[in-house]
Amino acid sequence: MRTASRIVVAALLFACAPWAAAQSLANAQLSGSVSGVSAPPAGYPTYGGSFSLTFKCTGTPTCTGSYQSVEIDNHCSTPVTVADTVRWSGLDLSKPGPIAGQIELNGVIVPVRAANGACIAGPTYTSQIPFTGTWDGTTGSIVFDGMDSEVPPATIHIAGTFKVDAVPAPFPMVVSALIDSSSANASAQIQFRPQDVGKQGSVYVFAMAPSAIVKAAPDGTKADPTLPCVIAQLSAAGQLVAVSAQSLQAYISGVLGSGGQAVTILNGVPTVNIAGATFLVGYGPNSSTMYSSGSNRAVVTVPGTVTCKSERPQDGWWWNPAESGRGFSIESHDNAIFLATYLYDAGGQATWLAAAGTTTLEGTAFQGDLQAYANGQVLGGAYRAAQTQLSPGTIALTFQDASHGVLSWPGGNIPIERFDMVANGRSLPAVAGQPQSGWWWSDKEPGRGYFIEWQGANAFLATYMYSAAGSATWYAAQATTPDVTRFSASLRSFINGQTLTGAYRPPNGGSTLGTVAITFTGPDTATLSLPNSAPIAIKRFRF
Repeated sequence: MRTASRIVVAALLFACAPWAAAQSLANAQLSGSVSGVSAPPAGYPTYGGSFSLTFKCTGTPTCTGSYQSVEIDNHCSTPVTVADTVRWSGLDLSKPGPIAGQIELNGVIVPVRAANGACIAGPTYTSQIPFTGTWDGTTGSIVFDGMDSEVPPATIHIAGTFKVDAVPAPFPMVVSALIDSSSANASAQIQFRPQDVGKQGSVYVFAMAPSAIVKAAPDGTKADPTLPCVIAQLSAAGQLVAVSAQSLQAYISGVLGSGGQAVTILNGVPTVNIAGATFLVGYGPNSSTMYSSGSNRAVVTVPGTVTCKSERPQDGWWWNPAESGRGFSIESHDNAIFLATYLYDAGGQATWLAAAGTTTLEGTAFQGDLQAYANGQVLGGAYRAAQTQLSPGTIALTFQDASHGVLSWPGGNIPIERFDMVANGRSLPAVAGQPQSGWWWSDKEPGRGYFIEWQGANAFLATYMYSAAGSATWYAAQATTPDVTRFSASLRSFINGQTLTGAYRPPNGGSTLGTVAITFTGPDTATLSLPNSAPIAIKRFRF
Protein backbone atom coordinates (compact mmCIF):
# COMPACT_ATOMS: atom_id res chain seq x y z
CA MET A 1 0.00 0.00 0.00
CA ARG A 2 1.83 3.08 -1.19
CA THR A 3 -0.50 5.66 0.28
CA ALA A 4 -2.31 5.77 3.57
CA SER A 5 -5.84 5.52 2.16
CA ARG A 6 -5.37 1.78 1.99
CA ILE A 7 -5.07 1.82 5.76
CA VAL A 8 -8.64 2.12 7.05
CA VAL A 9 -7.79 1.32 10.68
CA ALA A 10 -6.14 4.57 11.83
CA ALA A 11 -7.69 6.87 14.40
CA LEU A 12 -11.16 5.35 14.35
CA LEU A 13 -13.87 7.37 16.07
CA PHE A 14 -17.40 6.00 15.70
CA ALA A 15 -20.09 8.58 16.66
CA CYS A 16 -22.81 6.78 18.58
CA ALA A 17 -24.52 5.61 21.72
CA PRO A 18 -23.30 2.56 23.70
CA TRP A 19 -24.83 -0.87 23.19
CA ALA A 20 -24.70 -3.27 26.09
CA ALA A 21 -26.31 -6.54 24.98
CA ALA A 22 -24.77 -8.91 22.48
CA GLN A 23 -28.14 -9.50 20.79
CA SER A 24 -28.38 -5.75 20.08
CA LEU A 25 -25.07 -5.84 18.22
CA ALA A 26 -25.90 -8.39 15.54
CA ASN A 27 -27.44 -5.69 13.37
CA ALA A 28 -25.67 -2.67 14.88
CA GLN A 29 -24.45 0.02 12.54
CA LEU A 30 -20.91 1.30 12.88
CA SER A 31 -19.75 4.55 11.32
CA GLY A 32 -16.31 6.05 11.53
CA SER A 33 -13.66 8.33 10.16
CA VAL A 34 -9.96 7.79 9.60
CA SER A 35 -7.00 10.06 8.91
CA GLY A 36 -3.29 9.46 8.87
CA VAL A 37 -0.12 8.97 6.86
CA SER A 38 1.99 6.11 5.57
CA ALA A 39 5.78 5.97 5.28
CA PRO A 40 7.33 5.34 1.84
CA PRO A 41 8.21 1.68 1.19
CA ALA A 42 11.85 0.77 0.79
CA GLY A 43 13.20 1.78 -2.59
CA TYR A 44 10.27 4.14 -3.30
CA PRO A 45 11.19 7.40 -1.55
CA THR A 46 8.64 9.52 -3.43
CA TYR A 47 5.68 7.38 -2.34
CA GLY A 48 3.65 7.54 0.86
CA GLY A 49 1.24 10.35 1.62
CA SER A 50 -1.77 11.50 3.60
CA PHE A 51 -5.37 10.37 3.58
CA SER A 52 -8.79 10.55 5.21
CA LEU A 53 -11.47 7.90 5.18
CA THR A 54 -15.08 7.50 6.31
CA PHE A 55 -17.16 4.34 6.38
CA LYS A 56 -20.44 2.80 7.46
CA CYS A 57 -21.03 -0.88 8.05
CA THR A 58 -23.60 -3.14 9.70
CA GLY A 59 -23.26 -6.17 11.98
CA THR A 60 -20.76 -7.72 14.38
CA PRO A 61 -18.50 -9.67 14.58
CA THR A 62 -18.50 -9.27 10.78
CA CYS A 63 -19.36 -5.74 9.67
CA THR A 64 -20.03 -5.04 5.98
CA GLY A 65 -20.77 -1.73 4.29
CA SER A 66 -19.26 1.10 2.26
CA TYR A 67 -16.26 3.39 2.62
CA GLN A 68 -14.94 6.56 1.01
CA SER A 69 -11.28 7.56 1.03
CA VAL A 70 -9.54 10.76 -0.05
CA GLU A 71 -5.79 10.57 -0.50
CA ILE A 72 -2.92 12.71 -1.69
CA ASP A 73 0.29 10.92 -2.60
CA ASN A 74 3.56 12.74 -1.95
CA HIS A 75 4.34 12.61 -5.66
CA CYS A 76 1.00 14.21 -6.68
CA SER A 77 -0.58 17.63 -6.22
CA THR A 78 -4.29 16.72 -6.14
CA PRO A 79 -6.43 14.22 -4.21
CA VAL A 80 -8.08 11.08 -5.52
CA THR A 81 -11.40 9.95 -4.04
CA VAL A 82 -12.57 6.35 -4.13
CA ALA A 83 -15.64 4.62 -2.68
CA ASP A 84 -16.41 0.91 -2.56
CA THR A 85 -17.26 -1.88 -0.11
CA VAL A 86 -15.64 -2.56 3.26
CA ARG A 87 -15.69 -5.67 5.44
CA TRP A 88 -14.50 -6.02 9.05
CA SER A 89 -14.00 -9.47 10.56
CA GLY A 90 -13.24 -10.24 14.20
CA LEU A 91 -15.21 -7.36 15.75
CA ASP A 92 -16.51 -9.49 18.60
CA LEU A 93 -18.17 -6.98 20.93
CA SER A 94 -20.30 -9.52 22.83
CA LYS A 95 -18.20 -9.07 25.99
CA PRO A 96 -15.43 -6.76 27.20
CA GLY A 97 -11.89 -7.83 26.39
CA PRO A 98 -9.35 -7.99 23.58
CA ILE A 99 -10.42 -7.95 19.93
CA ALA A 100 -8.47 -8.89 16.82
CA GLY A 101 -9.28 -9.40 13.18
CA GLN A 102 -8.94 -7.96 9.71
CA ILE A 103 -10.39 -5.15 7.64
CA GLU A 104 -10.83 -5.55 3.90
CA LEU A 105 -11.25 -2.73 1.37
CA ASN A 106 -12.35 -3.39 -2.18
CA GLY A 107 -11.64 -1.08 -5.11
CA VAL A 108 -8.49 0.47 -3.63
CA ILE A 109 -6.58 2.38 -6.32
CA VAL A 110 -2.95 3.24 -6.95
CA PRO A 111 -2.78 6.96 -7.79
CA VAL A 112 -0.69 7.77 -10.85
CA ARG A 113 1.03 11.10 -11.41
CA ALA A 114 -0.07 12.80 -14.63
CA ALA A 115 2.14 15.08 -16.70
CA ASN A 116 0.67 18.18 -15.00
CA GLY A 117 1.46 16.82 -11.53
CA ALA A 118 -2.14 15.89 -10.69
CA CYS A 119 -3.09 12.43 -9.49
CA ILE A 120 -5.30 10.24 -11.65
CA ALA A 121 -6.65 6.78 -10.89
CA GLY A 122 -4.37 3.85 -11.56
CA PRO A 123 -4.81 0.09 -11.02
CA THR A 124 -7.27 -1.19 -8.40
CA TYR A 125 -6.82 -3.98 -5.87
CA THR A 126 -8.24 -5.33 -2.60
CA SER A 127 -6.42 -4.30 0.58
CA GLN A 128 -6.44 -6.45 3.73
CA ILE A 129 -5.07 -5.16 7.04
CA PRO A 130 -5.03 -6.99 10.42
CA PHE A 131 -5.83 -5.15 13.65
CA THR A 132 -5.77 -5.67 17.43
CA GLY A 133 -7.55 -3.72 20.14
CA THR A 134 -9.72 -3.79 23.25
CA TRP A 135 -13.43 -3.33 23.99
CA ASP A 136 -14.79 -2.33 27.42
CA GLY A 137 -18.50 -2.72 26.62
CA THR A 138 -19.00 0.95 25.74
CA THR A 139 -15.87 2.15 23.93
CA GLY A 140 -12.92 0.43 22.36
CA SER A 141 -9.40 1.02 21.12
CA ILE A 142 -7.77 -0.39 18.04
CA VAL A 143 -4.16 -0.51 16.86
CA PHE A 144 -2.21 -1.69 13.84
CA ASP A 145 1.58 -1.66 13.59
CA GLY A 146 3.17 -3.30 10.60
CA MET A 147 3.10 -3.54 6.83
CA ASP A 148 0.15 -3.23 4.47
CA SER A 149 -0.80 -5.78 1.80
CA GLU A 150 0.41 -3.87 -1.27
CA VAL A 151 3.64 -4.80 -3.05
CA PRO A 152 5.97 -3.20 -2.15
CA PRO A 153 4.44 -2.76 1.33
CA ALA A 154 4.41 0.50 3.31
CA THR A 155 5.11 0.80 7.04
CA ILE A 156 2.01 1.86 8.97
CA HIS A 157 1.22 2.76 12.58
CA ILE A 158 -2.43 3.46 13.28
CA ALA A 159 -4.48 3.72 16.48
CA GLY A 160 -7.82 5.06 17.61
CA THR A 161 -11.08 4.51 19.47
CA PHE A 162 -14.57 3.43 18.44
CA LYS A 163 -18.18 3.10 19.52
CA VAL A 164 -21.32 1.61 18.02
CA ASP A 165 -23.77 3.89 16.25
CA ALA A 166 -27.38 3.73 17.45
CA VAL A 167 -28.72 5.32 14.27
CA PRO A 168 -29.82 2.71 11.69
CA ALA A 169 -29.45 3.40 7.99
CA PRO A 170 -32.79 4.28 6.36
CA PHE A 171 -32.18 1.66 3.66
CA PRO A 172 -29.30 -0.60 2.50
CA MET A 173 -26.93 0.81 -0.12
CA VAL A 174 -23.68 -0.18 -1.85
CA VAL A 175 -21.57 2.58 -3.41
CA SER A 176 -18.89 2.64 -6.09
CA ALA A 177 -17.07 5.89 -6.89
CA LEU A 178 -13.84 7.16 -8.39
CA ILE A 179 -13.02 10.87 -8.47
CA ASP A 180 -9.72 12.37 -9.57
CA SER A 181 -8.58 15.83 -10.58
CA SER A 182 -10.42 15.79 -13.89
CA SER A 183 -13.63 13.77 -13.64
CA ALA A 184 -16.04 12.23 -11.13
CA ASN A 185 -17.89 8.94 -11.42
CA ALA A 186 -20.16 7.41 -8.80
CA SER A 187 -23.03 4.94 -8.64
CA ALA A 188 -25.15 3.31 -5.95
CA GLN A 189 -27.27 0.20 -5.66
CA ILE A 190 -30.08 0.90 -3.20
CA GLN A 191 -32.44 -1.63 -1.66
CA PHE A 192 -35.99 -0.54 -0.83
CA ARG A 193 -37.32 -1.39 2.61
CA PRO A 194 -39.68 -4.40 2.62
CA GLN A 195 -42.62 -2.23 3.69
CA ASP A 196 -42.09 0.00 0.64
CA VAL A 197 -41.80 -2.71 -2.02
CA GLY A 198 -44.80 -2.69 -4.35
CA LYS A 199 -45.68 0.94 -3.70
CA GLN A 200 -45.49 3.83 -6.15
CA GLY A 201 -42.50 6.04 -5.52
CA SER A 202 -39.64 8.04 -6.96
CA VAL A 203 -35.88 7.94 -6.53
CA TYR A 204 -34.04 11.26 -6.20
CA VAL A 205 -30.39 12.21 -6.66
CA PHE A 206 -29.32 15.57 -5.26
CA ALA A 207 -26.50 17.34 -3.44
CA MET A 208 -25.68 19.58 -0.54
CA ALA A 209 -23.20 21.88 -2.25
CA PRO A 210 -21.22 25.05 -1.51
CA SER A 211 -23.49 27.92 -2.50
CA ALA A 212 -20.67 29.62 -4.42
CA ILE A 213 -20.62 26.88 -7.09
CA VAL A 214 -24.41 26.49 -7.48
CA LYS A 215 -25.93 28.20 -10.52
CA ALA A 216 -29.40 29.73 -10.80
CA ALA A 217 -32.08 27.33 -12.07
CA PRO A 218 -33.98 28.02 -15.33
CA ASP A 219 -37.03 29.06 -13.28
CA GLY A 220 -34.95 31.74 -11.55
CA THR A 221 -34.33 29.88 -8.28
CA LYS A 222 -31.00 31.02 -6.83
CA ALA A 223 -28.74 29.75 -4.08
CA ASP A 224 -28.76 31.84 -0.93
CA PRO A 225 -25.19 33.25 -0.70
CA THR A 226 -25.48 33.60 3.09
CA LEU A 227 -25.71 29.80 3.42
CA PRO A 228 -22.46 27.85 3.01
CA CYS A 229 -24.34 24.74 1.80
CA VAL A 230 -27.54 24.54 -0.26
CA ILE A 231 -29.61 21.88 -2.02
CA ALA A 232 -28.76 21.42 -5.70
CA GLN A 233 -29.12 19.02 -8.61
CA LEU A 234 -26.94 18.42 -11.64
CA SER A 235 -28.07 19.81 -14.96
CA ALA A 236 -27.56 17.99 -18.26
CA ALA A 237 -24.52 20.21 -18.77
CA GLY A 238 -22.90 18.91 -15.57
CA GLN A 239 -23.52 22.09 -13.54
CA LEU A 240 -25.07 22.24 -10.09
CA VAL A 241 -28.28 24.29 -10.12
CA ALA A 242 -30.35 25.53 -7.18
CA VAL A 243 -33.49 23.61 -6.16
CA SER A 244 -35.72 23.22 -3.12
CA ALA A 245 -36.88 20.08 -1.37
CA GLN A 246 -40.23 20.55 -3.09
CA SER A 247 -38.85 21.03 -6.62
CA LEU A 248 -36.40 18.10 -6.81
CA GLN A 249 -36.65 16.23 -10.11
CA ALA A 250 -36.98 12.45 -9.85
CA TYR A 251 -34.23 10.18 -11.17
CA ILE A 252 -36.84 7.49 -11.85
CA SER A 253 -40.49 6.89 -10.86
CA GLY A 254 -42.69 3.83 -10.72
CA VAL A 255 -43.42 0.78 -8.58
CA LEU A 256 -40.63 0.12 -6.08
CA GLY A 257 -39.38 -3.39 -6.76
CA SER A 258 -37.84 -6.02 -4.50
CA GLY A 259 -34.63 -5.92 -6.55
CA GLY A 260 -33.92 -2.33 -5.59
CA GLN A 261 -32.57 0.26 -7.99
CA ALA A 262 -29.21 0.94 -9.60
CA VAL A 263 -28.57 4.69 -9.65
CA THR A 264 -25.92 6.61 -11.56
CA ILE A 265 -24.92 9.54 -9.37
CA LEU A 266 -22.04 11.03 -11.37
CA ASN A 267 -21.02 10.08 -14.90
CA GLY A 268 -17.81 11.77 -15.97
CA VAL A 269 -18.78 15.10 -14.42
CA PRO A 270 -15.90 17.63 -14.37
CA THR A 271 -14.59 17.56 -10.81
CA VAL A 272 -14.12 21.33 -10.69
CA ASN A 273 -17.90 21.78 -11.17
CA ILE A 274 -18.81 19.86 -8.03
CA ALA A 275 -15.86 20.45 -5.66
CA GLY A 276 -16.99 20.30 -2.02
CA ALA A 277 -20.45 18.83 -2.71
CA THR A 278 -21.92 15.78 -0.98
CA PHE A 279 -24.25 13.78 -3.22
CA LEU A 280 -27.20 11.91 -1.77
CA VAL A 281 -29.80 9.46 -2.98
CA GLY A 282 -33.26 8.96 -1.50
CA TYR A 283 -36.71 7.72 -2.32
CA GLY A 284 -40.31 8.36 -1.35
CA PRO A 285 -43.81 9.13 -2.69
CA ASN A 286 -42.60 12.69 -3.47
CA SER A 287 -39.51 14.81 -2.94
CA SER A 288 -40.86 16.67 0.09
CA THR A 289 -41.65 13.45 1.96
CA MET A 290 -38.32 11.91 0.95
CA TYR A 291 -36.47 14.96 2.29
CA SER A 292 -38.42 15.51 5.52
CA SER A 293 -38.65 11.84 6.51
CA GLY A 294 -34.90 11.31 6.26
CA SER A 295 -35.27 8.52 3.68
CA ASN A 296 -31.98 9.50 2.06
CA ARG A 297 -28.28 8.63 2.35
CA ALA A 298 -25.01 10.30 1.47
CA VAL A 299 -23.22 8.57 -1.41
CA VAL A 300 -19.97 10.46 -1.89
CA THR A 301 -18.32 13.74 -0.89
CA VAL A 302 -16.11 15.52 -3.41
CA PRO A 303 -13.03 17.21 -1.91
CA GLY A 304 -13.03 21.00 -2.11
CA THR A 305 -11.83 24.18 -0.47
CA VAL A 306 -15.29 24.54 1.08
CA THR A 307 -16.84 21.15 1.76
CA CYS A 308 -20.41 20.25 2.71
CA LYS A 309 -19.96 17.07 4.73
CA SER A 310 -22.52 14.54 5.85
CA GLU A 311 -21.70 14.75 9.57
CA ARG A 312 -24.03 14.96 12.53
CA PRO A 313 -23.56 18.02 14.76
CA GLN A 314 -21.62 17.60 17.97
CA ASP A 315 -23.74 17.77 21.10
CA GLY A 316 -23.06 20.74 23.34
CA TRP A 317 -22.92 24.52 23.37
CA TRP A 318 -22.93 26.44 20.07
CA TRP A 319 -22.57 30.17 19.38
CA ASN A 320 -21.78 32.86 16.84
CA PRO A 321 -18.37 34.25 17.88
CA ALA A 322 -19.31 37.63 16.39
CA GLU A 323 -22.40 37.82 18.64
CA SER A 324 -21.31 36.62 22.07
CA GLY A 325 -23.94 36.79 24.78
CA ARG A 326 -26.49 34.44 23.30
CA GLY A 327 -26.05 30.77 22.59
CA PHE A 328 -27.61 27.50 21.54
CA SER A 329 -27.71 24.23 23.45
CA ILE A 330 -28.01 21.35 20.97
CA GLU A 331 -28.35 17.61 21.46
CA SER A 332 -29.28 15.07 18.81
CA HIS A 333 -29.58 11.31 18.65
CA ASP A 334 -31.03 8.84 16.19
CA ASN A 335 -33.10 11.09 13.89
CA ALA A 336 -34.20 13.52 16.62
CA ILE A 337 -32.89 16.87 17.82
CA PHE A 338 -33.73 19.12 20.76
CA LEU A 339 -32.35 22.62 21.16
CA ALA A 340 -32.89 25.79 23.14
CA THR A 341 -31.52 29.25 22.52
CA TYR A 342 -30.90 31.80 25.24
CA LEU A 343 -31.30 35.45 24.22
CA TYR A 344 -33.15 38.63 25.32
CA ASP A 345 -36.59 40.17 24.78
CA ALA A 346 -37.35 43.70 23.59
CA GLY A 347 -37.26 44.96 27.18
CA GLY A 348 -33.76 43.58 27.72
CA GLN A 349 -34.80 40.67 29.94
CA ALA A 350 -33.28 37.21 29.46
CA THR A 351 -35.60 34.84 27.62
CA TRP A 352 -35.40 31.55 25.75
CA LEU A 353 -37.00 29.62 22.91
CA ALA A 354 -36.92 25.92 22.09
CA ALA A 355 -37.40 23.61 19.12
CA ALA A 356 -37.50 19.85 18.65
CA GLY A 357 -38.23 17.36 15.92
CA THR A 358 -36.77 14.97 13.38
CA THR A 359 -33.68 15.56 11.29
CA THR A 360 -32.90 14.68 7.69
CA LEU A 361 -29.85 14.36 5.44
CA GLU A 362 -28.28 11.92 7.92
CA GLY A 363 -28.81 14.29 10.83
CA THR A 364 -27.31 17.38 9.15
CA ALA A 365 -30.55 19.34 8.60
CA PHE A 366 -33.61 20.25 10.69
CA GLN A 367 -36.61 22.52 10.28
CA GLY A 368 -39.44 23.17 12.74
CA ASP A 369 -41.40 25.72 14.73
CA LEU A 370 -39.84 27.81 17.46
CA GLN A 371 -41.62 27.08 20.73
CA ALA A 372 -42.26 29.77 23.35
CA TYR A 373 -43.51 29.21 26.90
CA ALA A 374 -44.61 31.32 29.89
CA ASN A 375 -45.99 31.13 33.45
CA GLY A 376 -44.03 28.06 34.50
CA GLN A 377 -42.04 27.32 37.62
CA VAL A 378 -39.88 30.13 38.99
CA LEU A 379 -36.55 29.86 40.78
CA GLY A 380 -37.38 29.00 44.39
CA GLY A 381 -41.10 28.61 43.71
CA ALA A 382 -43.57 25.75 43.86
CA TYR A 383 -44.13 23.74 40.71
CA ARG A 384 -46.62 25.00 38.15
CA ALA A 385 -47.00 23.83 34.57
CA ALA A 386 -45.81 26.16 31.84
CA GLN A 387 -48.18 27.42 29.17
CA THR A 388 -47.45 27.32 25.44
CA GLN A 389 -47.29 30.71 23.75
CA LEU A 390 -47.68 31.79 20.13
CA SER A 391 -44.71 30.63 18.06
CA PRO A 392 -42.48 33.51 16.92
CA GLY A 393 -41.67 31.69 13.67
CA THR A 394 -39.73 28.77 12.23
CA ILE A 395 -36.15 27.67 12.71
CA ALA A 396 -33.87 25.69 10.41
CA LEU A 397 -30.45 24.20 11.05
CA THR A 398 -28.04 23.23 8.28
CA PHE A 399 -24.70 21.77 9.35
CA GLN A 400 -21.68 22.08 7.09
CA ASP A 401 -19.74 19.64 9.26
CA ALA A 402 -19.80 18.37 12.83
CA SER A 403 -18.79 21.72 14.35
CA HIS A 404 -20.06 24.39 11.90
CA GLY A 405 -23.50 25.29 10.60
CA VAL A 406 -26.09 27.96 9.95
CA LEU A 407 -29.17 28.69 12.05
CA SER A 408 -32.00 30.32 10.09
CA TRP A 409 -34.88 31.99 11.99
CA PRO A 410 -36.80 35.30 12.06
CA GLY A 411 -33.53 37.07 12.89
CA GLY A 412 -31.91 35.90 9.63
CA ASN A 413 -29.19 33.37 8.84
CA ILE A 414 -26.74 33.09 11.74
CA PRO A 415 -23.42 31.23 11.35
CA ILE A 416 -22.87 29.06 14.41
CA GLU A 417 -20.04 26.85 15.61
CA ARG A 418 -19.14 24.74 18.61
CA PHE A 419 -18.18 26.73 21.70
CA ASP A 420 -14.92 26.20 23.60
CA MET A 421 -15.65 27.21 27.19
CA VAL A 422 -11.88 27.23 27.81
CA ALA A 423 -9.01 27.33 25.30
CA ASN A 424 -9.18 24.17 23.15
CA GLY A 425 -11.91 22.92 25.47
CA ARG A 426 -13.46 20.48 23.02
CA SER A 427 -10.12 18.73 22.52
CA LEU A 428 -9.63 18.10 26.25
CA PRO A 429 -10.01 14.43 27.22
CA ALA A 430 -12.95 13.39 29.36
CA VAL A 431 -12.29 12.97 33.07
CA ALA A 432 -12.81 9.49 34.48
CA GLY A 433 -16.29 9.15 35.97
CA GLN A 434 -17.59 12.24 34.18
CA PRO A 435 -21.42 12.46 34.03
CA GLN A 436 -23.15 12.74 30.69
CA SER A 437 -23.33 16.07 28.90
CA GLY A 438 -26.69 17.18 27.50
CA TRP A 439 -30.24 17.83 28.67
CA TRP A 440 -31.26 17.09 32.28
CA TRP A 441 -34.64 17.49 34.03
CA SER A 442 -36.87 16.44 36.88
CA ASP A 443 -39.77 14.39 35.52
CA LYS A 444 -41.78 15.61 38.52
CA GLU A 445 -41.26 19.23 37.42
CA PRO A 446 -41.64 19.18 33.62
CA GLY A 447 -41.50 22.51 31.86
CA ARG A 448 -38.06 23.60 32.94
CA GLY A 449 -34.72 22.01 32.18
CA TYR A 450 -30.95 22.14 32.53
CA PHE A 451 -28.27 21.84 29.88
CA ILE A 452 -24.78 21.00 31.02
CA GLU A 453 -21.60 20.20 29.12
CA TRP A 454 -18.15 19.11 30.29
CA GLN A 455 -14.93 19.93 28.48
CA GLY A 456 -12.20 18.22 30.45
CA ALA A 457 -12.82 19.19 34.09
CA ASN A 458 -14.74 22.35 33.08
CA ALA A 459 -18.52 22.49 33.07
CA PHE A 460 -21.02 25.07 31.84
CA LEU A 461 -24.67 24.99 32.93
CA ALA A 462 -27.76 26.90 31.84
CA THR A 463 -31.14 26.61 33.55
CA TYR A 464 -34.26 27.25 31.52
CA MET A 465 -37.20 28.34 33.70
CA TYR A 466 -39.47 31.37 34.40
CA SER A 467 -39.35 34.77 36.09
CA ALA A 468 -41.71 36.03 38.79
CA ALA A 469 -43.55 37.93 36.04
CA GLY A 470 -44.19 34.64 34.24
CA SER A 471 -41.87 35.13 31.26
CA ALA A 472 -39.34 32.54 30.17
CA THR A 473 -35.91 33.31 31.63
CA TRP A 474 -32.54 31.64 32.03
CA TYR A 475 -29.59 31.64 34.39
CA ALA A 476 -26.06 30.34 33.84
CA ALA A 477 -23.13 29.00 35.84
CA GLN A 478 -19.63 27.80 35.01
CA ALA A 479 -17.08 25.99 37.16
CA THR A 480 -13.97 23.85 37.16
CA THR A 481 -14.80 20.47 38.67
CA PRO A 482 -11.74 18.58 39.99
CA ASP A 483 -14.29 16.11 41.36
CA VAL A 484 -16.66 15.62 38.43
CA THR A 485 -19.32 14.14 40.68
CA ARG A 486 -19.81 17.60 42.24
CA PHE A 487 -20.61 20.90 40.53
CA SER A 488 -20.89 24.14 42.50
CA ALA A 489 -20.89 27.70 41.13
CA SER A 490 -22.58 31.08 41.35
CA LEU A 491 -25.84 31.20 39.40
CA ARG A 492 -25.93 34.43 37.40
CA SER A 493 -28.53 36.37 35.43
CA PHE A 494 -27.89 38.65 32.45
CA ILE A 495 -29.81 41.51 30.81
CA ASN A 496 -29.89 43.86 27.80
CA GLY A 497 -28.36 41.49 25.25
CA GLN A 498 -29.30 40.68 21.67
CA THR A 499 -32.94 40.06 20.77
CA LEU A 500 -34.35 37.59 18.26
CA THR A 501 -34.45 40.06 15.38
CA GLY A 502 -32.46 43.05 16.65
CA ALA A 503 -28.94 44.25 15.92
CA TYR A 504 -26.13 42.87 18.04
CA ARG A 505 -25.52 44.28 21.47
CA PRO A 506 -23.49 42.68 24.26
CA PRO A 507 -25.38 41.74 27.44
CA ASN A 508 -24.77 43.06 30.93
CA GLY A 509 -24.30 40.88 33.99
CA GLY A 510 -27.55 41.34 35.90
CA SER A 511 -26.85 39.82 39.29
CA THR A 512 -25.68 36.78 41.21
CA LEU A 513 -28.65 34.83 42.55
CA GLY A 514 -26.81 32.45 44.85
CA THR A 515 -25.13 29.07 44.49
CA VAL A 516 -26.22 26.17 42.31
CA ALA A 517 -24.89 22.77 43.38
CA ILE A 518 -25.24 19.36 41.76
CA THR A 519 -24.20 16.05 43.28
CA PHE A 520 -24.05 13.33 40.63
CA THR A 521 -25.01 9.86 41.82
CA GLY A 522 -24.33 8.23 38.46
CA PRO A 523 -23.63 9.10 34.82
CA ASP A 524 -27.27 10.11 34.29
CA THR A 525 -28.69 10.80 37.78
CA ALA A 526 -28.07 13.63 40.25
CA THR A 527 -29.42 15.84 43.01
CA LEU A 528 -29.79 19.54 42.16
CA SER A 529 -29.83 22.38 44.67
CA LEU A 530 -30.91 25.79 43.37
CA PRO A 531 -30.90 29.03 45.42
CA ASN A 532 -33.87 29.23 47.79
CA SER A 533 -35.05 25.78 46.74
CA ALA A 534 -35.18 22.35 48.28
CA PRO A 535 -32.90 19.76 46.61
CA ILE A 536 -34.55 17.81 43.79
CA ALA A 537 -33.62 14.66 41.92
CA ILE A 538 -32.79 15.20 38.24
CA LYS A 539 -31.82 12.81 35.47
CA ARG A 540 -30.87 12.83 31.83
CA PHE A 541 -33.71 13.85 29.54
CA ARG A 542 -34.34 11.10 26.97
CA PHE A 543 -36.25 12.66 24.11
